[in-house]
Amino acid sequence: MAARTDQVRYKEHFLSIEAGREKAEFERVLSVQKQAIVKLKEEEEKRRQKSSRHAEAIRTQVKEQELSAVAKRRELFKESERLMEEDRQRRVRLEEIKEKKLQELKATGLSDKYCSDVERKARAGAL
Repeated sequence: MAARTDQVRYKEHFLSIEAGREKAEFERVLSVQKQAIVKLKEEEEKRRQKSSRHAEAIRTQVKEQELSAVAKRRELFKESERLMEEDRQRRVRLEEIKEKKLQELKATGLSDKYCSDVERKARAGAL
């Protein structure tokens, strides 16, 4: 009977040691899994931040390109206005020169018929 009691005690002791080992192994595996989950979450956060920075960089580039395009359009518009103004001034100078030449022609004493003909052609743009 005492041997049986000792046997049962040893068996219980062995089972408790085995249970302790299994518990320790379970806790170790659980700890490893928790660390893996934390690592995965950190990696996902890094990917999310990298993606966010990339998207922001693209938005910045698009905005810069839009601003550049607007600036180019403004510059082209200003250039167009400048060229039109130069053309207008050139036409005004030509008209002034034509008028001056007609006055000089009349002052030379040529006949009115010839002066009128030249003036008509000058106003029509033939000269």
